Amino acid sequence: MTVVDTSVWIAVLNDVPAPQAQRCVELIEGGEPVAITDVILTEILQGLRSEQEARLVERHLRSFPICVGKALTNSEGGDHFGAEEDRDRRRGGGERSARA
Repeated sequence: MTVVDTSVWIAVLNDVPAPQAQRCVELIEGGEPVAITDVILTEILQGLRSEQEARLVERHLRSFPICVGKALTNSEGGDHFGAEEDRDRRRGGGERSARA
């Protein structure tokens, strides 16, 4: 399972052609298991412009598994990707690939 970071979801929701957003869409369209955390859901909803938009986005995002607290402990070999790839690329470390 891949946990997708807030910055990636924002790019996906705004149709930004960032590599991480494109990879997220590929995972979803390919039927790969993608999840969010309760904190990520909250961050995304807080940044929306209206209650109507928030309800629509929340309904969509709740279709994905929501990890809470210790559920992020990586016991199944899953990934969390997003902002760290941008940081690594800026530091010259390249981009990590997301495994599902």
